[in-house]
Amino acid sequence: MDLTPTHNSHEWPDQAVKIKTLDSCEFAQLLSHLVPDSVGQGFNMLERLVLEYQSGVNRFDKPGEALFGVYRPKAGIVAVGGLNLNPYPDDPGAGRVRRVYVHSSFRQQGLGRAIVEAIVAEARRAHYVSLVLRAPKSAFRFYESLGFEAVSGIDTMNHRLML
Repeated sequence: MDLTPTHNSHEWPDQAVKIKTLDSCEFAQLLSHLVPDSVGQGFNMLERLVLEYQSGVNRFDKPGEALFGVYRPKAGIVAVGGLNLNPYPDDPGAGRVRRVYVHSSFRQQGLGRAIVEAIVAEARRAHYVSLVLRAPKSAFRFYESLGFEAVSGIDTMNHRLML
């Protein structure tokens, strides 16, 4: 599969990493090494991502939606994250950050930040009012370092970023 950057990709400063909008029906092949890593780390989000994509439940293909992957030469897709319309009525005009994951061997390199920054940029282009997410507790500091604020008392989200 060709991962040459398109108009929907962003160069990473060291030129060794590219963020690409994933739009192929074969994207699960790109994630084949990420899913076992995420399961091994105790997360099932990528299994759900693949199942929902394959079944058509969520393909990140509605207006204002996107699925991004961080590509590294010789390693392939090492991180992933998406933007959906928020399906819950608790925050009208919100986009929802979905399925952000960085392979355990590539953490602490700014790749998660790069994915979320791409999601935020796309959300602004799509004219969302805010971004919401429901992350595991282990990711709270990460999202808060990116400007997301903790939200309590709402089952469908635990963080929000006003755009």
